[in-house]
Amino acid sequence: MNFYRRFVPKAAWIHKPLTEALKGSPCPKTPIEWTEEMLTAFQVAKEALCSATDLAFPRPQAELALMVDVSADHVGAVLQQRATPAKPWEPLGFFSRKMDTAQVRYNGELLACVQGRRHFRFMLEERRFTLYTDHKPLTYALSKAAEPWRTCQCCHLSYVAEFTGDIRHIAGEDNMVADTLSRPPQAATTIAAVVATAQMLDYAAIAEA
Repeated sequence: MNFYRRFVPKAAWIHKPLTEALKGSPCPKTPIEWTEEMLTAFQVAKEALCSATDLAFPRPQAELALMVDVSADHVGAVLQQRATPAKPWEPLGFFSRKMDTAQVRYNGELLACVQGRRHFRFMLEERRFTLYTDHKPLTYALSKAAEPWRTCQCCHLSYVAEFTGDIRHIAGEDNMVADTLSRPPQAATTIAAVVATAQMLDYAAIAEA
């Protein structure tokens, strides 16, 4: 599942009940109780893998955009390309990750920029791309005269500046993919609803059509 997670939107929140059970170093110190929520997450993970999103084939001359977003405890990003301005964006890969306890205290949007850039480094290296965020102050960060940033924020901003200075604002409602990737559901019933919907689909009929 981890190998194919770039094809699966919302992979981090699908796995959340499972990853929460693995807290501890190097492994949990108490036996893991297999709950109904964890079973549901496991089933949804398999369903998501079966219906993974088709990704576009990378085009060397296409316009690239890395769109990022953050929630209370997750970061998400989607790398997209557009062959011409008249054509719609095509997904090249998805990224989502749960933040650890220390990272929750960081500037979340900036952390999403850094982690999204690192994740897609193999596709963004030596390429021009635009970074989209719904956190408008971040678009002015590289041109500010003052530096009211903490040390870790300065390091993150310096890292982003090494690869692109083109940071643009995108309204939250227009940043749907990254926004969804960064927001895990608050109840297991949401996952259960996905399973119920998936079980109602007739995959053979869809394939036939």
